[in-house]
Amino acid sequence: MSKVIEAVYENGVLKPMEKLNLKDGQRVRVMIVEKDFIQIAREIRMRLREKLRGKDLLKELIHERERFD
Repeated sequence: MSKVIEAVYENGVLKPMEKLNLKDGQRVRVMIVEKDFIQIAREIRMRLREKLRGKDLLKELIHERERFD
């Protein structure tokens, strides 16, 4: 399972901002991404959703691909 969550670093410990479905002692990998990057990615995603609202995403992607071929 892969999941992106937000966490706060306090006193040398990363504390998740939401409950995680993990067992005690379970090991996971953590990728550190600063919030600024995450916020930018969310804004881009929201703009894309607004731009493509009501459109067929597959047709739009094919159209974009054909423009660069």
